[in-house]
Amino acid sequence: MRYGGAGGGVPNIPRAPLNNAPPPAAAAQQFQPTPPSEEAIAQLTSMGFEREAVVRVLQQCDNNVEVAANRLLSGA
Repeated sequence: MRYGGAGGGVPNIPRAPLNNAPPPAAAAQQFQPTPPSEEAIAQLTSMGFEREAVVRVLQQCDNNVEVAANRLLSGA
């Protein structure tokens, strides 16, 4: 049996194709979270939370008002 290469004794094994996925930074740029609704923002700001914090936490919680409220109340 003959091995390929420069006499290194390693058989020629086909390589798997390279992953052509975009780099992580490019993938992050493609993801655009859905902005929270004004109704969801109003619900949480009426509880006394600042709008900027409400919007940030809603986006982190996939716009789930109940989860966002719990996170805001826990001070996270």
